[in-house]
Amino acid sequence: MLSDSSSLFDDDPGIMSEVDTSATGFRRSIKARSSLPIVRTPSKTQDRSLGLVFLQYRNETKRALLPNEITSMDTVKALFVRSFPRQLTMDFLDSRLVRIYIHDPSKDMFYELEDLRDIRDRSVLRIYEQDVVNGAWIPVGSANGALPTHPQWIDDP
Repeated sequence: MLSDSSSLFDDDPGIMSEVDTSATGFRRSIKARSSLPIVRTPSKTQDRSLGLVFLQYRNETKRALLPNEITSMDTVKALFVRSFPRQLTMDFLDSRLVRIYIHDPSKDMFYELEDLRDIRDRSVLRIYEQDVVNGAWIPVGSANGALPTHPQWIDDP
């Protein structure tokens, strides 16, 4: 009960078709089987999230998974746009009047996010908008520019 020898090769996932080998310039005269492509699993570290991040906009906080790599501020802005699709756009976040701040839990205060390496698992990021009247940076949409959890700093004259 031996089957055709060519069908034995069809079941071997290590056998590449001419399509698979054409990029390398190597050709085999084995019958191609297009219904079962070779599946290469990516490295598990490439798929692993950096963790969870909390995104605050107005009086709302949402959780988002951090991507496996944060390459630019646009990546962070995209997290906000995906989490708040009805309220935020990339154009709004690209405005010179909008900044993203990060919470420093050791000092219980927010500061402007400048170094993407500061973003860690469970970081809290918040959108601030510059008040065009007095130039202060305030959380967007908050009453009088303050949220209950945000410390108020007053400069002495």
